Amino acid sequence: MTPEPTVVPRFDQVLRRHVQDAAFYWRQQDSSLQSVQLTPDRLDEFSLQMHAHLDGLLQAKREGWDCALEAFERWRQAGETFVITWLAAQIDHGSLWEKVWPVVQANPDGLIRGAVSALAWLPTERATLLMRRWCAEAESPIRTVIALRAAALTDVPVQALSDQPLAAWLGHVDPHVRASACRWAAIAGHHPEPVEGALHQCLNSDDRRVRAEAAITLALRGEGSDVALSALWRSVTEQLNDLQTATGWHQKQGWRRLNRWLAHLGHAAPRGHRGIAVLLRQLPSRAALRVALHHGDPACLDYVLGQLDEPENQRLAGWIWQTLTGWDLELNGLTALDSEDETSRGLEVPTGQSAFDVGLPTPDVAAIRRLHAELAIEIPDDARLLQGEAVSLALVAEILADAPQAVRHVAALALDYGAPEHPFHVRAPMWKQRHVIRSLRQAAET
Repeated sequence: MTPEPTVVPRFDQVLRRHVQDAAFYWRQQDSSLQSVQLTPDRLDEFSLQMHAHLDGLLQAKREGWDCALEAFERWRQAGETFVITWLAAQIDHGSLWEKVWPVVQANPDGLIRGAVSALAWLPTERATLLMRRWCAEAESPIRTVIALRAAALTDVPVQALSDQPLAAWLGHVDPHVRASACRWAAIAGHHPEPVEGALHQCLNSDDRRVRAEAAITLALRGEGSDVALSALWRSVTEQLNDLQTATGWHQKQGWRRLNRWLAHLGHAAPRGHRGIAVLLRQLPSRAALRVALHHGDPACLDYVLGQLDEPENQRLAGWIWQTLTGWDLELNGLTALDSEDETSRGLEVPTGQSAFDVGLPTPDVAAIRRLHAELAIEIPDDARLLQGEAVSLALVAEILADAPQAVRHVAALALDYGAPEHPFHVRAPMWKQRHVIRSLRQAAET
């Protein structure tokens, strides 16, 4: 019998697979803040796979670029934007950028995210060179936004990026640039230039993103106030109102932005702030649960327990109770069997508001209430609760080393507000994350 010939894939098919898989692994990392299952080890595997596919495209030279460009122009998604921007940055030729910018500028809200992330995954010197160049291109606000947001993500100081003072960026005519400059100002807190006045002016902006980012930055710099919290709350309210009529992609992007603001609102408000109880009553329940999670006040657990009685919120509320108290539901027999309706739902894709619930167990409400009545949670008045104890450098280091991304996100924000000298980004390359974790452990031991 004659053996069947081996089928050798065509080179262009291999390259298309490189593009598809690199974009896929990037998307897994980009959306990971909602994941209750993705651990650092798994995230590291995704990073290695992504880089292998990117390197395959880079080694293919012109053929790799053409394949990535074809996918980018066809799909026009953030994942393909990440791939093409990373390749263009490695080659860095004007004719290549001329192919990228028109597509990005046609849909900045959807594609900027991928371009920003690409800079964060480049070697620091190469990324900083591009950021500085784009900041100098006054005719292109989109490139400036990408540069400033990437600088905030990679902790690039002001003096390394621009000859302009930070206050000039905070007063830029374009609101997208101002909002990005506000993000950058958060990591530039060590810079001697005073920018509090410019940030407070941004609190009065008509643009909700500028107001929200200015308020968040003031809080991160330790200069938050009730005025800043009110500005952030106003932006949250406007965003919620828009989401009432948003659909599809706009709804997804709107919730992404809102969840970020809610997380910062929880951390920015001092524990015991009288406004938190008001917010929990006024916000939609799932948004209020987000605030309770990030606020870390044991007093918020009563609200979380109350949401266990709402079928659409049970899984999220049970997970938040577990995350705050440190009592794992599955390990401690605090779960219930799914109902027939839940079982028959199978792999149906949930709505944008309930996507977080995928993978969460159904809590045994009665058992949780009995256990909670016996708990004695005591932490200092100025501390935040996480995993059953007061947030500390040692606890944050432990969580960042092993916990799922959704818990690491809470710990990382707690670190941003409590110990800003240890900036941490849970979607950064794992080698960078592990370097900071080592520093945290050393600091915790001293």
